[in-house]
Amino acid sequence: MPPRQISARAARAARAALQLTQAEMARFLGVSFASVNRWEQDRGTGPRGLAAQVYRAILRARHRITLMRLREIPHEA
Repeated sequence: MPPRQISARAARAARAALQLTQAEMARFLGVSFASVNRWEQDRGTGPRGLAAQVYRAILRARHRITLMRLREIPHEA
């Protein structure tokens, strides 16, 4: 059974977890800006191959990524 397609919502959530723009995400994945934009707008097919694997890894780790960011925020004494 092939892995499930990455939804547009999941693609946006993965990028948001890394706090990247669409252009930055495209460079990170080695794809065009237009591809990332299409994936996030639910036009055409979603990410495939290595890009889909990277999105899945980010989605699995996004809670840890968020916790790491929270630890970086200075707290008032």
